[in-house]
Formats: sequence, C-alpha cells, structure tokens
Amino acid sequence: MGNFGGIEILLLLIVAIISLFFLVFWIWMIIDIAKSDFKDSNTKIVWLVVVLLLGGIGALIYYFAGRSSKR
Repeated sequence: MGNFGGIEILLLLIVAIISLFFLVFWIWMIIDIAKSDFKDSNTKIVWLVVVLLLGGIGALIYYFAGRSSKR
C-alpha cells in the first residue's frame, strides 16, 4: 500500500460527507413516510418499500414525487 497524498484524503473526506448526507436523508424520508397520512393506505407501504430497497435514490424519488401523494 502506498502513502495517501493530500488529494486522496480530500476525496475520501468528500465521499464520506456525501455518504453521511445520503444516510441522514434516507432515514429522514423513512421517518417522513412513517409519520405521514397518505390518500391511500397502500401508498404508504409502496413508498416505504421503494425507499428501503432503493436507498438514497429511492429517498430522492420520494422527496420529489411521493410527497405530493400525502393528504
């Protein structure tokens, strides 16, 4: 293994921060789904499954498309 240079450490730090952001955002969207009332009870289950299975991408999809299906 070689020594890490400054740029490698910086890139690793950026990736870690982005990963942490997506983890927090993912958990926030799961909590939002769990607490919200939807027009249809099956909609809540579908969105929960989508966010759980697709991770950060599913959370982004829910944030932009699914939040409008709430009551």
